[in-house]
Amino acid sequence: MNPKRVLLFALLAVSMVSCGQLAPAVAPAASPVVIVVTATVPPATPTTSATQTPYVITATPPPATATSVPTNTPVPTNTPVPTATAVPPTATNVPPTAIPSPTPGFKYFPPTITTAAKNITLYPGDIVLTWDFPAQLEEDEFFQVLAWKEIKPARNALTWTKDRSWRFVVNSGNISMFPWISGLGQYYMAVQVIRGKDGKFAGELSRESAPWPWRW
Repeated sequence: MNPKRVLLFALLAVSMVSCGQLAPAVAPAASPVVIVVTATVPPATPTTSATQTPYVITATPPPATATSVPTNTPVPTNTPVPTATAVPPTATNVPPTAIPSPTPGFKYFPPTITTAAKNITLYPGDIVLTWDFPAQLEEDEFFQVLAWKEIKPARNALTWTKDRSWRFVVNSGNISMFPWISGLGQYYMAVQVIRGKDGKFAGELSRESAPWPWRW
């Protein structure tokens, strides 16, 4: 029987009893009447609950704006500095340097006599005459030593030499070689640069040095 109907009939009976329409049967011993109503509840049918659909907000980013990014400026690199390479000196032949002369027409300045003593009396005796000269003489160039007496200024050539000194010796054995020595008095010597070959004079290359005095 349908459970719903059983429940309905039970409720109707209870209602009639309470209204006096239905007299209950009297039993010899009063006992309570217990009406057991069994209701079978159909299994609950699961209902599909509405699922909430999440509202998804999609954020659309604004278009990217191109930003100028500064580029790295190249840093100049150090330029390698060339190192000095030591060059060994080479021996070269330096030609004689012409010394400018204060007098036009001459190649050299005159020599400078360096003999310290002056007015040496030579009778008989010797004189060592020395001088300075800054240049190197060429093959056909020489120093010429001159001498003269104060009252007779004509020059007398005593010698040609490549050296920067010369010894003048006068004694009784060679006095005849110097006819310009004529008695006591004041005499002078000087040095100049000349050109010559094979004993032949070819020209003056400097003025005379300052006169160097000596006595006889």
